Amino acid sequence: MIRFATKNDLNDLAKAHSAAFPKSFTTQVGLNFVRKTLEWYLTDDKKFLLCVEEDHKAIGYCGCLMVDGNTDMGSTSAMIQYAFKEAVKGLLMKPWLFFHPELSRNYKLIFKNIKRKIFPPKKNNNPVKKVENNAKKREKSVGIVGIGILPAYYSKGYGSQLIMAAEKESLNRGFKQMHLTVRNDNERAIRSYTRNGWVRERVDKITCLMTKQLS
Repeated sequence: MIRFATKNDLNDLAKAHSAAFPKSFTTQVGLNFVRKTLEWYLTDDKKFLLCVEEDHKAIGYCGCLMVDGNTDMGSTSAMIQYAFKEAVKGLLMKPWLFFHPELSRNYKLIFKNIKRKIFPPKKNNNPVKKVENNAKKREKSVGIVGIGILPAYYSKGYGSQLIMAAEKESLNRGFKQMHLTVRNDNERAIRSYTRNGWVRERVDKITCLMTKQLS
């Protein structure tokens, strides 16, 4: 069964994420950090978190962010801001993670968010201009930020079901385009997206941007 996730599902979903991505920076920081990053999807109506349930247990998720010109920052920065305390605690306990490849590739972004956390930017007194500027930068689209399933439930089609459910929810909310970024070496995910009608838009050394027009 595919449904919207609640706070009661977060522990199970955090375990599913950690099992699906054992070497990822998020997993390595710790379960509390993973749980907090998933909780971020439940904080406002610009995001939604779907989960797949089997035997009364949440065993996979798909988290999405709606980009409509009113978003102050990208998903990565917003998630870092929300889970900042848990990230600091985890890094203090495991300082060697400062050299984790996922972190080292994003030092500039990390330091930017540390600065933002310590010295919050002043509020924009002209919201109309702010919305116009954001609209120029971002096309209206729903981004799949994260998706993960317990490895024991692979090959059951749950990934495709989650993707289709996310597409349906995006259409219900008035969006006709979706996007996501996936690592080039994640062949399983790329095959799943391609089967569901997604196309590659841009490829760099590490990641691939994929999009889909909804109808």
